[in-house]
Amino acid sequence: MGLVASLFSKLFRRKEAKILIVGFDGCGKTTILYQMKEGIKVDMVPTIGFNEETFKHKSVMLNIVDFRGIDKIKVFWRLHYDNLRGLIFVIDSTDHERNREVVQSELELLVAEEQLSAVPFLILANKQDKPGATSPVELVQLLSLDALLDDRPWLIQPTCGLTGQGIIEALDWLVDEAAKTKKKKLSK
Repeated sequence: MGLVASLFSKLFRRKEAKILIVGFDGCGKTTILYQMKEGIKVDMVPTIGFNEETFKHKSVMLNIVDFRGIDKIKVFWRLHYDNLRGLIFVIDSTDHERNREVVQSELELLVAEEQLSAVPFLILANKQDKPGATSPVELVQLLSLDALLDDRPWLIQPTCGLTGQGIIEALDWLVDEAAKTKKKKLSK
């Protein structure tokens, strides 16, 4: 009976993945979250605290936690690191002042977190529809992403939160990588 129950439970087990989405104020995190969930542009007001949304993508139930900017609330990010299957870092590609040092510094802090050592990083180069937006290739060089993220799966994806451009492709990649990461964790 134990074997039948085990097979039944594996057959009907829900695939789930907890994802954290972070970035500076105004970079488009919440707009992107609702593009992922609803597939439409939603008029947004600045997030106060955090949003948590659960929805299905590619047969995986995603629980995505979206925190208000980095400044005062990042101390709470660690509360969500347990069982985290992916991290989305949104960059405002038009914010040239922050992108060089401040964004790189925040990424370095996240990469240094031991609990995130096996977590895939999805970097969304948002606002690519705006004039003067830094391209993903330029951001890779500017932020030294090849060296910084060399020990984990990562992707930088050009996006436009308002239109949804690039968002589904990015989410597809993250869900696939989260599944691979889970298999590696289970095989150890």
